[in-house]
Amino acid sequence: MRKLLTGLAFALLLAPGAAVAGDEPAPAPARPAEPAPAPEDARETQAKTLTAKLCGILLATDEAGFKAILHSDAPSDAMRYWWGSSGKGKDFARLYAKCEFAYLKKDESDDAKLRIFAKRFVKKVDRFTDPAPIEFRRDPAAGNDWRLVKFSL
Repeated sequence: MRKLLTGLAFALLLAPGAAVAGDEPAPAPARPAEPAPAPEDARETQAKTLTAKLCGILLATDEAGFKAILHSDAPSDAMRYWWGSSGKGKDFARLYAKCEFAYLKKDESDDAKLRIFAKRFVKKVDRFTDPAPIEFRRDPAAGNDWRLVKFSL
């Protein structure tokens, strides 16, 4: 009898939540609520907007729009070469189905500069390219608006 009582006590100690005849099962513990995703910061929102604007200009083959978003300190000869002589500007819409924001390099961005990476969807191979850098800076000559200063699209 002593062994039976010891065994029963031991079983109850190992399984304290075990149901005894007539007891209701214990409710499952509540799962902790998952944290809400972190809100997007203003720089990332601005980066997405600027990327969409640049991509829209390139896909529309809008040379005037492209020139309008260039920073006053941007190397104009290089930009003119990219658009005209190299053919990249004129052929962008023929080569790429879309262009979109990939990510913002936050450690290299601040209130005056945004280092953005954009990816392009290549029509011929039916996939995205690796993200390429784009840099926008505030331009005092343009009322401190964001303007394109460097890119590798």
